[in-house]
Amino acid sequence: MAEEAPAGDFNSPSANLTIALIGRQVGRYKKSKITFTNSFEIVLVHEIIEKHFLNPGQTLSMNKVRELLALSHELEIRERALGYLAQRAHSRRQLQQKLEAKGFAEPDIGRVLDYLIERGYLDDEGYARAWVRSVIKKGTKGRFALLAELSRAGIDRETARNALGEYSEQEEYRVLLRLIERNGGVGQPALIRRLMARGFSSRLIRKALERESTT
Repeated sequence: MAEEAPAGDFNSPSANLTIALIGRQVGRYKKSKITFTNSFEIVLVHEIIEKHFLNPGQTLSMNKVRELLALSHELEIRERALGYLAQRAHSRRQLQQKLEAKGFAEPDIGRVLDYLIERGYLDDEGYARAWVRSVIKKGTKGRFALLAELSRAGIDRETARNALGEYSEQEEYRVLLRLIERNGGVGQPALIRRLMARGFSSRLIRKALERESTT
């Protein structure tokens, strides 16, 4: 029979650990500290504790402890990711960056994001289409700007171009004319720079300005 692992010995797979105490749930993600009889401590998401029926007096192998820690870690990442998605839609890259900022490791994040994609919680194509529609409604940017912002969000070029199919050149031109009208007091050189910075092509800007000069 394997012996009780000495305090601090977390590398012997043949050793066992006996649970001495399970602390109360704390924090937003309801985690609890588990103290073993050798004073070794771990923290698990309480859902893992309940699912695996952990109780004081129960003996676990080191391999089982590692398994529970991995499951708990992944569940915490998943819950954080779902929390972000509940606030607003995200691309995969945006969600990965937020989770990395919380100190989670890329391989663990990758497994969670794959899980969310498989179940339809995370969808770059859907995100891109919804984002483009929201920007079109605001009527402040041209197609180049939208392509650049989608690229920064990690959306590949083909997916971005497909999403921009809803933003026709005719609609972009109407947006451009409205912006020119709103900036009527701005000199033409400054206006051109401003419009190009908003992602409109020089060709479309010239076309709109020529129309304005003849009306």
